[in-house]
Order: sequence, then structure tokens, then C-alpha cells
Amino acid sequence: RISADHIAGPICHIFNSSFEQATFPAQWKNAKILPLIKNKALPLNGANSRPISLLPTISKLMEKISKSQIQSYLVSNNILSDRQHAYKMRHSTAIALIQMSDRWLEEGFGP
Repeated sequence: RISADHIAGPICHIFNSSFEQATFPAQWKNAKILPLIKNKALPLNGANSRPISLLPTISKLMEKISKSQIQSYLVSNNILSDRQHAYKMRHSTAIALIQMSDRWLEEGFGP
């Protein structure tokens, strides 16, 4: 946080260059794979662990920024269907199921 003002400009430049050139730095794709213990009372082995991958923070940041920009573009240009629920703010599978159930009841597929 202390250095945020100093590194924001260079990181912004890297992100913008990456978007303009339609590239993603290869180093940012390298994940560190670590075993995560399922049951701490048992010894660490293949059966008692699952792999997790740790990506560089900068790649996660770029992913969040690009997701936000894409969502903003889709919403502002009214590209997404009203029936689209995945990856939409304030839309969930529960809302999708309720809408689907309502449609079925209206069309006579209900009890």
C-alpha cells in the first residue's frame, strides 16, 4: 500500500500495452502448485491432499480489470439477454430457477 502510488503508473502501462497488443505475459501464467491437506490429523500424502494453484497477484489483478471492463461493455451496450444469469451482477442460479419455474407454471407444465 505504501508503494501503490509509485507502481500504479507502470502497472497501468503494462496492462494497457497488453490489452493493445492482445497478449498476456507468459510469466503471469505460471502457477505454483501446492498440496492442501484435507485432514490435518492424518499425514500428508496423495490421498489426504488436493492441489491448489497460486497465480501471481498481478495476473489476478489484470483478470479482474478485464472482467470488469467486459461486463461494463456488455451491460452498457445492452448485449446480454434478460435470460442470461451467469457472470451477471445481482443474478444468481436461484433467480434463474425462480424465473424458469414461473415460465413453466404460466405455460401449464406445473402441478
